[in-house]
Amino acid sequence: MGNNIISVNIENNEEIMRALCLTEAQMKKAVKRTVSDLKQRAPGWISKEVMEEYNIKKKDIKEALKIKSRATTVEISGVKVDSLDFIYKGRLPTLSHFKMKPNRPYKHNRKYIVSAEIKKGNRVQMETKHTFLQNPGNGGERYLPFQRKGDARYPIDVIRTVSTPQMITNDKVRDQIQQRINHEALERLMHNADKIFWEDLGVVREI
Repeated sequence: MGNNIISVNIENNEEIMRALCLTEAQMKKAVKRTVSDLKQRAPGWISKEVMEEYNIKKKDIKEALKIKSRATTVEISGVKVDSLDFIYKGRLPTLSHFKMKPNRPYKHNRKYIVSAEIKKGNRVQMETKHTFLQNPGNGGERYLPFQRKGDARYPIDVIRTVSTPQMITNDKVRDQIQQRINHEALERLMHNADKIFWEDLGVVREI
């Protein structure tokens, strides 16, 4: 798997089957429901873990997401496994997405130092000599941070930061995401298996 992919496998859980006396068909039904649940819920869990570490908006994370579902067979045990891949692709955002200060040049050519808080609680200052704010002239009002490559006026480049996939590949963030999804996937599987057991008995339970 690529580093920009968060994967989760939901398979027939023998312990749950034995505890609830489920048939294989009932367990497969529970797995299918759990996959459907995770498609809806997991993007929110992933966003929350990323936002714990980085100053990024939830909508920016969701815009970078693509979900793929697949079915594979584990040859050793012959168990049918339903899998979900949460694939993140995104461009490198500019500092303006991360609480950049100032957000526009001061009046009267007053000096300023561009800074941004990419990771929460860690404001970083840019190099003062070659960094400045400028409107890119594309019709928008937002000022972007630029940096000169040398002492000359040109060439200049927009300063960009880490992309959403790079945030997810952060070891701390990735571990937290995987732990959260694995825990929640098992919880949802148990919930769905129990509900299906009672449904098939004709009993409606509020759980």
